Amino acid sequence: MSITRGFLRTIMVVSYRFRLYLFSVLILCGFCLLLMRLWSMQINEYEEYRRKVPGTREERIRVPGVRGAIRDRNGIMLVGNRPSFEVTFDLRTIEKSFRETLSEGETVPLHTYQLMQGDFAVERSEVDIVEIVNRTVIASLEELGLAQPYNSAGLRIHYRSHKVIPWTYRRNLAFEEFAAFAERNLGLPGVRVTTRPVRHYPYGALASHVLGYVKLPDASAGTPEERAAWDFYIGDDVGIAGIERTRDKDLRGRPGTRTLLRDEKGKYVGQVGYQEPLPGADVFLTIDIRIQSFVERALREAGVGRGSVVVVSPSNGDVLAIASVPSFDPNKFIPQISKENYRDYITNPASPLINRALRGFAPGSTYKVAVALGGCLSGDESAYLNCPGRIRFGNIYMRCWAYSKGFSHGMVNLSDALKVSCNCYFYQYGNRSGISNIVEVGNMLGLGMPTGIEIPDEKGGILPSPRWLKLNHPREVWSDATTANVSIGQGYVLATPLQMAMVTATVANGGRCFRPRLVDRIIEGKGSSRDAVIKAIELRTDLATSGISSDQIEMIRRGMWEVVNGQRSSVGGGTGTRAHIEGIDVAGKTGTAQFWRRDPETGDKIKDNHAWFIAFAPYENPELAVAVMVRGGKGGGSCAAPVARRIIEQTLAMRRSDVEPEMARVEEERGHFKLIEEVVYDGAGPRFVLPGEDVVVEEDEADLVGEIREVVAIVPAVPSIMPSIEEDADVVPETRKTTKPGFLQRIFRRRDR
Repeated sequence: MSITRGFLRTIMVVSYRFRLYLFSVLILCGFCLLLMRLWSMQINEYEEYRRKVPGTREERIRVPGVRGAIRDRNGIMLVGNRPSFEVTFDLRTIEKSFRETLSEGETVPLHTYQLMQGDFAVERSEVDIVEIVNRTVIASLEELGLAQPYNSAGLRIHYRSHKVIPWTYRRNLAFEEFAAFAERNLGLPGVRVTTRPVRHYPYGALASHVLGYVKLPDASAGTPEERAAWDFYIGDDVGIAGIERTRDKDLRGRPGTRTLLRDEKGKYVGQVGYQEPLPGADVFLTIDIRIQSFVERALREAGVGRGSVVVVSPSNGDVLAIASVPSFDPNKFIPQISKENYRDYITNPASPLINRALRGFAPGSTYKVAVALGGCLSGDESAYLNCPGRIRFGNIYMRCWAYSKGFSHGMVNLSDALKVSCNCYFYQYGNRSGISNIVEVGNMLGLGMPTGIEIPDEKGGILPSPRWLKLNHPREVWSDATTANVSIGQGYVLATPLQMAMVTATVANGGRCFRPRLVDRIIEGKGSSRDAVIKAIELRTDLATSGISSDQIEMIRRGMWEVVNGQRSSVGGGTGTRAHIEGIDVAGKTGTAQFWRRDPETGDKIKDNHAWFIAFAPYENPELAVAVMVRGGKGGGSCAAPVARRIIEQTLAMRRSDVEPEMARVEEERGHFKLIEEVVYDGAGPRFVLPGEDVVVEEDEADLVGEIREVVAIVPAVPSIMPSIEEDADVVPETRKTTKPGFLQRIFRRRDR
């Protein structure tokens, strides 16, 4: 009996301890589970629950970096920034606020739209954000007298694709409008008034084709990872033309952060943090704004409707000025270009968006300089050749300009042939040299290929050869007549004004062919480990090491000097005497490629010559190499040479004086298709030729001969990247009430008085 009782007592003690231990384990497991859940809720799922719990919360807004400036070689600002006042809508907040105001049983308005999937249209429904915005925000803005028309389609697309990014309702507000919004934004959910820097081009159309312009950031700007790091992702402006495009990464700044506090009702109650964005790098160009101004004014005062000028430094290939007319005002693209202005640009038959300095044109007799260098390779530079007035190649007679005057040049050498622009000489000279030598020198000089200048959409021109003809015109056969036509810069030859300026610089400096340098240095913004990046000078070719001696080049230089300064002799006078400057030795070469175009209205053939003049000065220790191309000019000697003279004269006078020229804003040039007979400065202005009148070839326009080019239609240019274009408004609110002016507005008005 006692044994039984002891056994039972033992079992009871063990059972009690087991229950105690089991209970303790269960309590510990419960606490562990509770701690794990608390850890998960408070640490892992903190952000999710923080958004669900009413109360204050912080929101991080990406502030785009300030875009760096573009300056000329002397540090003068060509492109900067100005403040732009904007009103943005946070569509998520507006939608959430609207839902909270709905009564029981009331639903959110829906909008039905069609979505194309392959060849089929599928109907989809979405929240009608336009109706919500109109009923909440716009209605309140009407009461305040601040509502403006907007484009509903643009709002829907933005909501559908990127509603996490604020939608810009108003841009470019005047200060008075900004003050009205700032003072009367009475807690409207999702409405913010912001200030952001936008591009400003203080000199208007000056160097517009070089500087370019920017567009607003797309809604898809940035990678998904970058956008996920911010509550509001505001992208950077994007350069889409000129230096703004090629140096976009350098110019962009580093973004900052604005941290705002929302209360439990979703309204912004203040700013709790701000990290200032860092500016981008300043890009210094080799352009000298003073020379650029001389060039732009010279073209406009000459009445040039279509043309370009390039000025480079022969000593290192620095581009000192590039101008093209007609031109445009890049400020019109900031922050958006109106549809009317954009339509005007792309429908203008003169194509103001084209940079003619980087487009290929028939160079005419200016190409004889490159051909002359080709003859130096074959050793024919000392040859005397006879000009009988015309030369026969097979069944083709090719004439010199003297033939139409009833005489011939007779026996001439290379320098005299350049002086009088004798075509018959170069027909024979080119064939004696051989097309292979002409092409070889052309490759040394960078003809027939892009120069690599840091401006987008550069064309390489055409350096014709038998191989090129076989690839591009397989039905044609290369002949001596083809070589003869190439030798006077016609036929299939195309060269850009920039290329011809570099050819001129090569001859001017004695044979060193540099690559054109447009960017001088890049000065990094704050926060960078680098101070400056200097762009190196690049030598493409040294003709002295390629079989062309300095004595041979001097023969060509002397011929170019005779073009401008040569007196009348047995072979005639120089064709570029209108570029003569008293006290300054200018050397140059005229060129006039005969060209025709179709009248856009009548379809008639109209003469539209390419008038050229290339020059360098002074003859000894040259400082400038210039290429001028005028479309629609009578000839290079009468239309392009005076422009070059004007630029050289003003530039060298400025360099030898302590007086700085006055810089001013340049208005855009629309262009025209009038034929220019002669350019005369000092108040006389250009003389135009009426359509249909004949352009008479005179002795000083000796290069206006050769094969007539085919009629080419003028096609207006469309940018390779579309700019930001203003949308047409279709929602026009009615102003219900006009409030009294606010404090800032009253101050603004008093200041104006």
